[in-house]
Amino acid sequence: MITNNLYAVMLRQGQVPIAFDKANLIVPPHLDTNKHLSQMQARFNEIKIRFDLLQPLVKKEIYRGHLGIEIK
Repeated sequence: MITNNLYAVMLRQGQVPIAFDKANLIVPPHLDTNKHLSQMQARFNEIKIRFDLLQPLVKKEIYRGHLGIEIK
């Protein structure tokens, strides 16, 4: 793919986060807010159901004294 904007082409390294774009070469993709919000609501409902289902197992382990592994 040949283009004048080198920043528009994904190189072999993959997508790189841009910290500073002083020349405004990066154009953000359009965000469909309605679609995004509906996806967020669907995912929230899934997580809520899973939380309600698994919460008694977590509480049971806490009552047994199994608080998990210490993170270093």
